[in-house]
Formats: sequence, C-alpha cells, structure tokens
Amino acid sequence: MADPLSTHKLPSQKATRSPKPKPVNPILEGIAAWHSKLPSEILDTIEATLEELLSSAPKRWVVYPPMVLLPSGGFSGNWSPILSASFPTTHQNALWTSILSSISKKEGKGTLTHLAINSGIPLHKEDEGGSGSGADQNILRTPSGLITLYGDFGPSLDPGQVPCEMDFERAFWVSTKQNGIVQVWAPRYTMFSRGNVKEKARLLGFHAGRGEEVMEETGAVD
Repeated sequence: MADPLSTHKLPSQKATRSPKPKPVNPILEGIAAWHSKLPSEILDTIEATLEELLSSAPKRWVVYPPMVLLPSGGFSGNWSPILSASFPTTHQNALWTSILSSISKKEGKGTLTHLAINSGIPLHKEDEGGSGSGADQNILRTPSGLITLYGDFGPSLDPGQVPCEMDFERAFWVSTKQNGIVQVWAPRYTMFSRGNVKEKARLLGFHAGRGEEVMEETGAVD
C-alpha cells in the first residue's frame, strides 16, 4: 500500500521577505545628527523645525574628490538664519562636517573635506556689486557664483580679477575621471563641465599622438 504522504503534495510555503528599508539620504542624515546636538539657545534662533529644514535641504550631490558639490539653490528659505553671518561659525562648521562625514561613508571614496554650492557661470564679469551684469564678457568662464561652505578653496579675488600663478599655487584642486580621462581643476577659478566627453577624448588622443612623436624625435637626437 502506497504511503499517502508520498502521493500528497504539501502546499509550498514561500518565505515572506520584509521589504528592504529605503536608503537614508546622507545629507538629511548629517543634518539630523547635527540638529540633535544643538543647544536650546541656538535652536531658538533657527525659527524652523527639523522637518522644515529637511524638506528644504538639497537631496542630491556630486563628488569630485575631495570636494562635495551641491546643486544650485541648495539651503534656501528656512536655512537663511543658519547661513547668515550672525549664526555662530562653530555650529555652521559642525553642520558642514556632519554632512561631509555622512556623504563620505555613503560614497566610500575616502575622506571628503570641502563643500560648496554650484551656480551657473555668468555671461558677463561681475561688477563691483557682484551682480554679474558688467559690460565685459566672461570670456574665461570664471565660476564666480560658486558658494564655498567649508574648506579652504584658495584666495578669494575681487570681482573680475584674473587669478595669477601664485593664486593657482595656493588654490584647492579636485579631480575626476571620465572614460579614462583624468581631469584636474581649481573650483574657485576654473569652470568644469561633465559634457563633451567624446571631444575631450579626441583632443587627448590628438595631443597624445604629438607627444609620442616628440619623444621619438628626442630619442633619435640623444
């Protein structure tokens, strides 16, 4: 007689998996950690709740080691009291370092040390009022609208002033790699665009070829 258990199929029991928790945004995580350590007298000057600050904070970022670049318009509205000159510098710096530390853990690209807010490149050089509506065109595409939040980016120049060799020697430099092309620039003085990768590769190949010819000619002379 056949065993009834051998002919009866038990209903399959699929293990129920709980949904994966949504990743925490490192910027918001850094802000929350900073906010939790603020003394009551500082919290009273902010005039906004943590939820209001988080809702108006930037959610995206780009890393150009060791710098974090935030999108244009970041930290506006409810953040005005915190970004004002009257807000204690120690607490401002604590905010920026908390955000940098959180993004550093998320990215895994080493310690990130500088923080800035991106801005559009003005078509004209800035006038004395810093409006960017001067008569002269911004031929060098100087990123004068960059807002530096934390870290030494190099000497701050007057509107329209062209950086000299000494300024570049004292400048802060970052780098990135696109399609095998390593690009290095000083964010305070130099414009950078992630576009035109094919054109950059074409120019690199062109100059690399010339460099090989020069090396061959030099070797022949030697």
